[in-house]
Amino acid sequence: MIAVLSPEGGSAAELAGRMGKRKEEGKYYRKSGDRMITILVPGPSILEAAEAVSASDFFYLVVRDLTREAAELALLAEASGRPGLVLAPDPERFSSLLRGFRISGMAGEFEPREPSTPDLGFALVDSAFIVRGVGPVALGITFTPISVHDELELLPSGKRASVRSIQVLDEDQGSIGPGVRYGVSLRGVEERDLEGCYALARPGAPLARAVRVSRRFPLAPDAPSLHAVVRGIRLFGRLEDAVLSLERPAPVPGSPPEPAVLLNVNAPRGKLRVYGSGEPVPDPVGGPRGA
Repeated sequence: MIAVLSPEGGSAAELAGRMGKRKEEGKYYRKSGDRMITILVPGPSILEAAEAVSASDFFYLVVRDLTREAAELALLAEASGRPGLVLAPDPERFSSLLRGFRISGMAGEFEPREPSTPDLGFALVDSAFIVRGVGPVALGITFTPISVHDELELLPSGKRASVRSIQVLDEDQGSIGPGVRYGVSLRGVEERDLEGCYALARPGAPLARAVRVSRRFPLAPDAPSLHAVVRGIRLFGRLEDAVLSLERPAPVPGSPPEPAVLLNVNAPRGKLRVYGSGEPVPDPVGGPRGA
């Protein structure tokens, strides 16, 4: 999974088009042997950019001018903890202005990358609905292998479903690996179980109901609440004593967990909306599942 970020949407789309073929809005694909590389180009909102970079394994940041918007996207990429490459007209100036941040050492010339996505035990769901004649369907990105007949747990409902069929780019598949844009039809759940569904987790996969702030950027204003973005999943929480209590459970991405991007979308105009990053805190073994 690759994210392409830029304050200028045309620059991001141009680079993505060099790396893959556009199949749907904001999503490009390239075959590499038996793998499918997915390239995400988010819309203009900071939340969409956070979802894309956190869902990905590598990012490109394309900046023509070092504007406030470009600096905010740079700090967003910094908060994600992902490896990446910054394509700037003056790499030395970019590195100088972002001195002290990890991303300052990422400016350079374009190089093609084909990152691998780890098995994190869940799949992101960006839409779930009922299709007449098919039944419950979920669309999203896998962060775990999925096969027909697998049993998966819907979040936030906690209900379990079995996989009836799998499609990738309208072609039926018996199984898929991590890092794939997918569609699955499900058996054993009803329409109400799909309401607000944002993940399909393997039964027993760890969940978190809190994120501990591990890094706050110096320019980020105080905030009573934040959004945490975990592998493309956006969750809201209340902040107290550097712990964000989430309204809904989050899948835990890896061990140790990958960082969650923390955003303050209600920051005063002109202030930094990227609060920093945090570490999801896994629930105790045997704790309650679902919302």
